[in-house]
Amino acid sequence: MGVEFTVTPRLVEQTLRACGLEASPLLVQAVIHYVEILQKWNLKINLTGLRDTSEILRTHFAESFFAARRLGAADTPVLDIGSGAGFPGLALKLYRPELTVYLLEPRKKRASFLSVVRGELALPQVTIFNKTLEECRLEDFPIRPAMLTLRALGEMGRLTRLGLRLLPEHGKVLLFSTSRQVRQVAVRLSEIDWGEPIPIPWTREKVLLMGQRKRMRPLAGGST
Repeated sequence: MGVEFTVTPRLVEQTLRACGLEASPLLVQAVIHYVEILQKWNLKINLTGLRDTSEILRTHFAESFFAARRLGAADTPVLDIGSGAGFPGLALKLYRPELTVYLLEPRKKRASFLSVVRGELALPQVTIFNKTLEECRLEDFPIRPAMLTLRALGEMGRLTRLGLRLLPEHGKVLLFSTSRQVRQVAVRLSEIDWGEPIPIPWTREKVLLMGQRKRMRPLAGGST
């Protein structure tokens, strides 16, 4: 079933500012256009199960924008694993236009949706890969990813570990998790130096978990 959205500049601006986020006229218009495309495509494929416009703005856009504010100048290119409807990957790009973003989406119809949004919003430096993470090779990327992002995915630990092979030494990871799950995720991914979880203020228990790949210790050589 499709979702009918009512989205206005005032609603977008009020929602973003209530979350402590920038709401420039250009950003507001880009969000409106994105939502309109999402509405049209959601009639054909299930891109979001959310039914309330304000919830869509808070959950999909504001949470991604909140994360975008925490990226440093060196945290690009970003590889977004399982981009789906474009969150956080395309939303990171909206909020931080200087980023180079790789969107990894194995489902053909969703990859097509991402391509339409990229074109309609005229977003440069966005590459869409219609393949699985297992199929990705370093030579696929013009510039090696500096950061991995994952949001609302099962097998978060397995996918993050699999994605580490694509990062350089000290590459970073940004996960969207919950306060209940974050400790378990951090323990399972001990090859990453994790920072303190960052609560997403307007949610009950959602957090960002950011970390940096540990330096691999060289094997001791020779016998004594």
